[in-house]
Amino acid sequence: MEKILKKSISREIKNTLAFRFIYYLIVGLSAPATAIFLNEVERGFYFTFVSIVGVYSILDLGLGQTLLIIFSREQSKLINSNSVRNILYATRAYYKYLSMIFILASIIIGNYFFSNFGEDSVNWRGPWILTSLSTGILLLNSAKLVFLEASGKLAEVALMRTKQTIFANIILLLLLFLNFNLWSFAIYQLILALFSSYFIYFDKASIVYRRGRNLKQKPNFKQTYKLWKKDIFPLQWKISINYVCGIIVFQLITPFTFSNMGPAKAGLIGLTINITNAIIVLSNSFIAASIPKISSFIENDNEISAYKMFLSLTKKSIIFGTFLLAIGLFISSNFFLKFPQIFLPPTAVSLIILSAICHILIFNIATYFRTYKEEPLIAHSILSAFLHVIVYLNMNIFSLEILFLLIFGINFLITILTFKTFNLFKKNRIKLF
Repeated sequence: MEKILKKSISREIKNTLAFRFIYYLIVGLSAPATAIFLNEVERGFYFTFVSIVGVYSILDLGLGQTLLIIFSREQSKLINSNSVRNILYATRAYYKYLSMIFILASIIIGNYFFSNFGEDSVNWRGPWILTSLSTGILLLNSAKLVFLEASGKLAEVALMRTKQTIFANIILLLLLFLNFNLWSFAIYQLILALFSSYFIYFDKASIVYRRGRNLKQKPNFKQTYKLWKKDIFPLQWKISINYVCGIIVFQLITPFTFSNMGPAKAGLIGLTINITNAIIVLSNSFIAASIPKISSFIENDNEISAYKMFLSLTKKSIIFGTFLLAIGLFISSNFFLKFPQIFLPPTAVSLIILSAICHILIFNIATYFRTYKEEPLIAHSILSAFLHVIVYLNMNIFSLEILFLLIFGINFLITILTFKTFNLFKKNRIKLF
């Protein structure tokens, strides 16, 4: 495996992998600490906090990846092009309003959800308000970081995120040890927000953003709307549908478990799902870090090189992800009987791993399509989300093994449909011979 992973891996991929590995290693070490310092009910609240906060990306509506593709295909114009500067101006305004909407909506929805399904013994209101405010700041900063990544600062942004996470998780562990309970996660989110804000506005690596936001004449609303309609919206609305469906698939299982099976079961499933999702994101670093390069090939009509690069990176990401997931299965299988309050049964974990491999494949193919500014997997995403919701709504009648068997069945079906779409796309668009 080591030889395969080392071969033809760019500096960007190596840096992103290294930084994300450190990032998720720290997160992975911190997650089990919740089982030590929080009781079963508090742990259910904790991971439901994590899942609901993850829903904030639904407000992004696919804009982050849309901008990464657009900026990547115009790398040489990032600073000198008024068009790109105007796009940056428009997205800053867009995210400002999104962050305010998120803060208000999350406080209201969280208050309703935890009041109706939670337990009075847990102090959640103050931590939830601070969590909502801090996550709103993170949402506000996200477009600015995407701009920096596309402008050639991907490694610098990843390094910042690594330092940010290491520091925030040290504080998280300290606060858990000092019995701050749910305030620990709220302050963790606040530290992430403050760290990213400092990097954007004061670090020398982000000067390209501070220069890019300067405009001699700001576009009016009509000009901004035309720019958005022409350059951004045609791809964004398609990606946004997939994002909404992805939120349903990845983030809502823990809140549904919380309301159907109780906080204790939500904490048990939430821990495993969060670690698995971390491995998925880490495995997808191969293709995610190469979006600018693949986009450049396509922009220069070198589709064969883009296709071959995609295949090579997909192979590496699958091998890498399978290796990490196998380690997770080995650990959970060996410690399940000793710590059943922390680890799911091995059969359930195995099914989650099979679903994770499906997600890695689907993400790689979807990203490849997007570098062409196309999104042919909308129907697949809607079908996946619909089937997952049906399972989630009836999860209280299933055992854990049956629950995750059904989820794997859905993901396997979507993977097959995705491969069919990919083969048709390849046949119509790419002439390999």
